Amino acid sequence: MAAPVCTFPGMGIYTDFFVRFFSSMGLTVMAPPQITAETVRLGVRHAPEMICYPYKVVLGNLIQALAAGADTILWFDTGGTCRFRHFADLQSETLRRLGFSFTNRVLRKQALIRDLGRLINRGPAGTLLALRRAFRVLAGLEQESYASSGRVKVGLVGEFYTLHEPALNHDILQRLKALDVQADMSFTLRDLLLKSLGLHRAHREEKALSYRYLPKEIGGHARESIYHALHYARSGYHGIIHLLPLTCMPETTIQPVLQRIAAEYSIPIYSFPIDENNSPAGFTTRLETFVAVICS
Repeated sequence: MAAPVCTFPGMGIYTDFFVRFFSSMGLTVMAPPQITAETVRLGVRHAPEMICYPYKVVLGNLIQALAAGADTILWFDTGGTCRFRHFADLQSETLRRLGFSFTNRVLRKQALIRDLGRLINRGPAGTLLALRRAFRVLAGLEQESYASSGRVKVGLVGEFYTLHEPALNHDILQRLKALDVQADMSFTLRDLLLKSLGLHRAHREEKALSYRYLPKEIGGHARESIYHALHYARSGYHGIIHLLPLTCMPETTIQPVLQRIAAEYSIPIYSFPIDENNSPAGFTTRLETFVAVICS
C-alpha cells in the first residue's frame, strides 16, 4: 500500500518548515501550492459567503492540494470557541461534496503530544525530543524572517493566519520595510505551540491586564491581540496595526477594545479590514498614510 501523501494549508514562512519537519519524521509530504488569485477564487466560490476570509483561502488552497494528488490533510485544532476550531469538519464536508477522497489527521491543542506522537509514530519521549528540535529551528527561522529595523516601531496584531500569510496581508512586512518601519510580529508559531503546551511565559503582566478589557474568552486569537497591543502601548512603540480579516468574529469583537487601549495610552492604531476585494494599491496607500501620521 502506498504511503499517505500529507498536505496542509500553506502559511508563509512556516510552509517549508512544516514540509521539512514532517518529512524528517518519515511522512510523505506534499507542499501546498502557492496561494494565488486562483486560490482565493476557488475558496470564495465554494465557501459560505459570510464566513471569514482565512476560511475561504484555506479552502481554496486545500482544493488545489488535493487536486494535485494529496490524500491526507493535517489540521490543528485550537480547542477554542472560534469557527477555526471547526475548520476540519466544515471544510471536509465541502471538499467531499466536490468529489475529493481524503483522510483528516487532526492535532488537538489539548492533546498535542499524544496526537503528534501518533502521527509521527513516536512515543511521548520521542515526540518531545522532536518538538524540542523543532523549537530551535523555529527560533532561528522567526528571527531571520521577522527581525527588522527602521525609524519608527510598529506592532502587528490580528488573526494568526492573516498575520503570517503574505498572500492575505499583502506582504505587509516588506511594505513596511520599504517605508523604513521596524515591524514586530506579535504572535508566532513558536508562541502558539508553547501556549498549547502550557509553556508560554512572555508578557505575563499584559496578559493579566488584558482581562480588565475582555473578561471572557471569545476564541480565535483575540486575547493575544489585546495583550500584545498592551505590550506595544507600554513599550514605546509608535503605532499598532490590526490585521482584521472580514468576517472574523473575534477580531471584529475586540476592535472597540483596541480603540480603548489606543485612547488610554495615546498610541495610534489602525485596523486594516482584509478580504478578497482588497487591492494591493489601496492597501499600500492606507499603509503609507498611517506611517506618515505616526512619523509626523
